[in-house]
This record gives sequence, C-alpha cells and structure tokens, in this order.
Amino acid sequence: MRNCSLDGSIHTKGRREGGGGRERSHAAEASTTFRYCCWSWCFFFFVSINFNLLACLFISSIPFCKPRFGVSTVEYLLSNAGSKTIGEWNKEGKMTRMRVDAKLLLKSEDDFRRLLELLRPFHLRTWKYEDFYFDTPNFLLMAKDVQLRLRVPFKSSDGKDEKLAGAQGSNMLCHVSLTLKTNSSVDVGGQTAGIFEMFPFTPKDVDDMLQEDSLVSVLKNRSSDEPAKTVLEYLTRASEEYGEELVLTRFASFETTRRQYKFVPHLGFGSTPSSDKDVASEKNKSDPPRFYVDEVPMGDFKSYEVEMQGVTDPLADVCQDLMDYLNEKGIEFTHSLSGKLNRFMTRTLELEEMKEESQCVRLRIKGNKGYEEVCRWQNEENEISLDPIPKRGAPPVDNDKPTFGVTQMASSLLGLGPLTSQASRMTHSQSVRLKRIREGNHGDEEYFENYFFDDRPNGTLAAKKYTLRLRCCNPPTAFSLELRKEKWSAGGVKGYERRRAYISGDVARLMLRDPNKFLNSLSSQSSLGHLLRRDMGLQKLTIVGYCKTHRITYNGKIIERTMVEDSQRTQNGNAGKVAARPPDVEFTLFHGPSSAGCRGEFSIQLNRIMVDTGSDPVKVAKRASEERCCSIFNPRGCSPFPREPSETESYEVKLAGLPEGLAATAEDWLVSQLHQRQVQWEVVMSAGMGQYHPSLAAA
Repeated sequence: MRNCSLDGSIHTKGRREGGGGRERSHAAEASTTFRYCCWSWCFFFFVSINFNLLACLFISSIPFCKPRFGVSTVEYLLSNAGSKTIGEWNKEGKMTRMRVDAKLLLKSEDDFRRLLELLRPFHLRTWKYEDFYFDTPNFLLMAKDVQLRLRVPFKSSDGKDEKLAGAQGSNMLCHVSLTLKTNSSVDVGGQTAGIFEMFPFTPKDVDDMLQEDSLVSVLKNRSSDEPAKTVLEYLTRASEEYGEELVLTRFASFETTRRQYKFVPHLGFGSTPSSDKDVASEKNKSDPPRFYVDEVPMGDFKSYEVEMQGVTDPLADVCQDLMDYLNEKGIEFTHSLSGKLNRFMTRTLELEEMKEESQCVRLRIKGNKGYEEVCRWQNEENEISLDPIPKRGAPPVDNDKPTFGVTQMASSLLGLGPLTSQASRMTHSQSVRLKRIREGNHGDEEYFENYFFDDRPNGTLAAKKYTLRLRCCNPPTAFSLELRKEKWSAGGVKGYERRRAYISGDVARLMLRDPNKFLNSLSSQSSLGHLLRRDMGLQKLTIVGYCKTHRITYNGKIIERTMVEDSQRTQNGNAGKVAARPPDVEFTLFHGPSSAGCRGEFSIQLNRIMVDTGSDPVKVAKRASEERCCSIFNPRGCSPFPREPSETESYEVKLAGLPEGLAATAEDWLVSQLHQRQVQWEVVMSAGMGQYHPSLAAA
C-alpha cells in the first residue's frame, strides 16, 4: 500500500512502521506550524475588524464628517430614523426606501381606453388625488435632484367628492402624505429614486400647508415626531449650504387618476379569465405584484402612463413583460424619458423673455485638416504664450505686459441668464444639474440632433427671420426648445434674440412624432402656445430640416489688460483696414488658473456639422421618436454619430458669449491664431438652416 507524507515522499506502509520515525517527526512539526499560522491569522483578523469599527465610530462622531446635502441622502435618512425598523415605520405611516419604477407612456387616449377595457377583470381599486410640489424660491431642491411633494387624495375613488380626504382606509393613497424624493433619475423606461414618506396629516395641516403656505411651520410643530424632525433637519441643512433661510413655497400642482391592477403573468398578463370564479381567485392571490395606469390632465393635453412600482426583478425583464403584452394587444406606447413633474412643467412653463444675447463670432473652417488643427490647438495642455496682435510695422510688444486671456475649463452647457418666472427657473434648474454632471465627469464633448420647424419650407417663421429648433443633446440626455431671431453684421460678427427652455424628453418625443398634435396640445395660457399660435400666427407645424452636430466646448475668462496699438483685421484671408480695437484689452490663449482683472467669460466652440440633404426630415424625426432613447443616430451615452454615405460635413469655430464691444477684438485674435496655424476660413453669413440647406436659405 502506498502512502504520501507531508514532505511529498512516497513510501510503503511497512517502511513507515519499521523505521519511519523521521517521517513522523516531520509530519508533527508541519502540523504544529500549520496550527500556529491559523491561530495567528485569526487573531490578526479579529484585531483589524475591531480597530476598523472603532475608527468608524470615532469618525462618525465628528460633526464635519456627517453626510452633506445631496450625498448619500437615503443613507442619511435611514441613519437618522431612530431605533425603529422600516417595518415598524410602515405600520405608523412612515416609509424610507430606495425604489425602482418601470414606466411606459401610452400614445393616445384610444390606446388608454382599450387598455382599461382589457384589464377590467383585474382591476383592484381607483384613486384620485392632487400632487402639490414645494421648493425654495431659488429652486435649491430641484438643483440637487430632490422633490418635495404633498399628495392629497379625494374622498371618493370616483373623484365626485372634491373635499380633502382625512385618515381613512388602510391604503397609503387614502391618506395625505408628504414625500421627499432624492437622487431621482429617469432613464429609458424606468425611474430610480430614494423615497422618504410621512403620513397621515390632518385636514388642518393640509389647509395650513396649502392656503397659508406654511409647510415649514407644520413640520416644526411636529418636530417631536421623528420623521418630521429628520425631514426638517435635511431641508434646513440644504438651505444653509447656500447661506439662505429655509423658505418653502408651492410652485406646481396637478391631478392624477390612478387605477391599480393585478399583474397576472401565468394568465397571459391580463388575458380574460374563463369565469368569475377565476377572477375572484386571481384577485385573492397575494403573490403577483401590482401595477398602475395613471391618467394626468395637463392643460389641453392628457398623459397616460403605465407604471410598476418597487421593481425587484431586473428592470429590463419587467419592462419586457409589459411591452410584450401591449404589443400583443396592439396598444402603442413609448418608453418614458421623464417624470410627471417635468412633463407638466414643460407644458405650463413660461419661456424666458425675448432678450438680446451677447455677440458672438463664427468662422467656417475649410476642410477637415483645418478642423483637426484647431482641435489640436485647443487640446494643448501647457500654457501657450502668444504675442498680442500688433499693428503692421509696429515694434514687437513686450511679452511681460499682461494680456487678454482664456482659461480652459471643463466643457458645459451655455449658461442661461436670470429667468422671468418660477416655471422658467424650475426648468433652468435642470440645466444647472446637467452642467454639474458634465463638469463632474470632465466631459468636453456633446452630440446634438437638431430639428427645425415651420408651418412649411420657407414658411411663416422664415419670412419673419425666426428659427424654431428642437435640440436633442447627448451627453447628458437633455432636450431644449429655442426660438431665435438672428441679427447679422459685416465680418461674421452677429447677435441674436432668443427664447429658450429645457423641456421634458417625453414632450420632445411627441414633438418629433406629431408636431401638429404638439402645437394643439399647448395651453393657450402657456407662453409657448401664446407665442406660436397668436404672435407667430402658426396654424400647423412641420419639420423642415435637421442636422447633427458634434461640439467641443472650452469655457474661458476675459482678463483686463493694457493698451496696444491698432490692428489690421482680415476677412476671408484678405487684409482690410477697420476701426481700432478697444484700448484696454487684447487676446491670448492661456491654460491655467484664472487671473486677476477678469472682465467677463466666453466660450470657444468647435462644431462639426453633418447634413443629409437626401433624407426626408419628417421621416427621420418619426423614426427617432419610435426609438427607446429618442435617437436613431446615437443611443444616449454610446458611440459618436455614424457617418451616412449621403452626408456632407462642415466645420466651424465659434466664440460665444462675448461682452458688448469686444466682438471685433475677439475676431482679430481668432483670425491671427488661424493664420498662425495656416488654417483657411471664411465668414458665416447666413443663419438657421440656410447655412446647411440651400433650399432653406431664408430660414
């Protein structure tokens, strides 16, 4: 019989019994060593665990180490929820949790009515309630992706009794509730958010919060209640971070009719049962989850949403089950790209007043080689020391003199000025959030899909020198609607007036799918509806053109500098005598920290524009509206635009946001940089779609 010792030698049983003392000694020593090693590792592991626990307790006791506003919000709320478990809080009407919801939008009222009829055997109950949203006067909560919502149900499920509901019934939607949604993120077909809910409230509390606008006072009066105290501390800290006193005001409200149904996958998800007995049997089963069909009036338009809350299975699987059923029944739908509040604000907001914008300079680069050279210039990492532009024949300028400079920063969306209403400020807060995301990711590239609208090619808007554009941006996912009237002057320097607003992705999808339906759905009280229908006289709306843009943006600061000699300006590469530049500034490009004497800010934008004149823009927009991410070119966050065989490309460099009086100086500086790099250029002398589509030159 063969055996193997610990040292790996092979021997027979007889040899080990007769003279194997040495082997037994080696085995004993190895076994003892192994035991010592095991005990040593156990002791070291025990000490390290206890040390880490003590360190965590010590750090958490330091005040400045507590979570700040917007960071790990749900963890903070959970850690301050006292000793009660979440189950105990649920029994008392307070809930804290992370939640993932699956969301699909129905395209029409006919689809909505058909779905209700198909799901009638599985209907459980119906609620009607009104949601009221609160924020600070400067919308600090929305800037941090936080929503504060008061939900007030009506007494009867059919909505006939318009009085506020008290603490009736056992279901949460039968109570007045205050919800704090944190880190809310809406993606294609789903929404993720941290949820902290408090209920019930008395009718007097509701009157105080709505009629007297004293939500803060109500929370302070309930400060002995752990949930109210936690929410109040959270909101107070949010305001203190911006050095402001906590003041909450109501800025939006809308009604919702919600119907709840049983999710019955083994019956084909909504297939009609064979008998009433089957219906009763399915309703009594507690295992299948439930889903909701929401009907939300928004002015002259209604939104219909299918929603499943608290998804625990993979979101894609749940959405697919819903989609399979809807497709089987011939019900048309799209993936939700935004929440109800964002859709509501888009339809009711007031656009910013038509205002004069800062001047900008636009030059078209001739050829891809020149565009790549400008990109290399902008991407240089070290400081670039450039002489100011001297008068021809003048002596060299001392390099030690201060110069007009540009500080390279992370790319961001163009900033908006102060907006003129709460609704506009609410929408503007979305752009602030997007800017923060971009700078956090150090992103400096954007991909735009631009759709241009009028009542016909060279129609009403073009005749009035206006351009109406829907821009779909990626990254990050953002949709903006802009009405612009451009004012051109000689030499490529231009200014313009505009109205602009960031809009819901779901509304943008409707605008691409059916522009006329979008126009008719606008409330006559909304600024956009008033502008397009009354001021512009539009009776219909169609898509007259589209293009794609790849943009790289560098933000900079303008530095006050010393006086220099007059300069020669050029146009299209030819010298021409023009007026002298302002005597107190001049340009160089500077990579580094901001300098003293900052006079303003501007941005350098490098644009690659792709136009396919052989495609029908209406069909392109229709296809885009049917896609999950509302784009046929570039799924959100994925690879750059593919090149179409029939596309033509053009290239531009643009100085945007220039302070008044500095456009000529800025153009001098830009032209000198292009000449230094032997980049050929020409002045852009048309606006809107006319610069890309000759047939739309008037647009």
